[in-house]
Formats: sequence, structure tokens, C-alpha cells
Amino acid sequence: IGLRFTVKERKLMIGDLNEQLAAYEKLRAISIDNGIPPAFAFDPRLSGMTFETTQRKIRFSPIKTPRLPDNVEDIAFWPVTQLAALIRTRQISSVELTKLYLERLHRYDSILKCVATFTDDLALKQARRADRESARGEYRGLLHGIPYGAKDLLATRGIRTTWGAEPYRDHVPAVNATVIDR
Repeated sequence: IGLRFTVKERKLMIGDLNEQLAAYEKLRAISIDNGIPPAFAFDPRLSGMTFETTQRKIRFSPIKTPRLPDNVEDIAFWPVTQLAALIRTRQISSVELTKLYLERLHRYDSILKCVATFTDDLALKQARRADRESARGEYRGLLHGIPYGAKDLLATRGIRTTWGAEPYRDHVPAVNATVIDR
């Protein structure tokens, strides 16, 4: 992989490498029958421990509705609860909030290198839809109309998704990851 080590560096590593090799060999020595199913589910409960199985109504803490500041840029780091209150009280639209964050992404990406693929048109389309729904009284909850970014590790149909790997720099998946659909 292009790494070069001096003799001194190799001597420093050999002990740890031999320990790792021994640990792998010990694991490989354990015989597991093919009839043993893989561990697909994680259950943190101790033996005999149970959890409630009935869904309780979600109770949100009261949120004092903030006022939109004169300089809208001041809300860039506000928590979702406050941004949601601004949208819910129609002090700002989802489109306006989305444009604020898109402008900031474009302004700072040359320094931060934080966006693999910009999807401005899609973001604004989704924001307009959220604003239309809100205007009809269809409020879906705290995240309704809040812009979001999906990490480049999530396959997104029709949008370049590189998974942060050079061989996939031009990859455009035909399907969405489940989390994108949800």
C-alpha cells in the first residue's frame, strides 16, 4: 500500500503484530457449526430483564418560541427545536431556511470541504413541498421543513454517491439506502 518502515520501526511493530496474529489464530481455532445462526440482533437486556412494550404518548418539553433575529444568519447554529418553532409560527419558511444553509454551504465548502455533492434543486423542491403542506395545516412534527444533509455514505438514487472512495467518484446509485427512503 506504499508504506515504508525503517528497520527500527519494524522491530517496534513485530511484537504487536505477533500478538494480533496469535489472537486471530485462537479465534479461527474455535469450531462453529454451520447450523449456528449469525448474531443479527443485539439485545442489551440481562437475563430476566424486561422492558415496557406499550407505546406511550410522546410529550415534548415546552419550547419558548424564539423571535427571528434581524440578521437571519444568527440562526445558523440554533437547535432544531428553535428552528422548528420559527417554521411552525411562520416567522421563516422552509425555503428561506434552506436557502440560508445552502448559501452557507457554498460559502464555506472551499475551506471546509464538507460537501461531496450539492443538491440545491432537490433541497429547494423539498422545502417548497414542506411550505405547501404547512400552508394546508399539514404539520408533520419537529423536523417538518428543516433542511438536512445526508452523508456521502448513504446511497441516494440518481445522485452521485462516492462513499468517500476514489473508485466511486462518479457512482450514481439506482436505489436509495433505507434511511434515505425513511
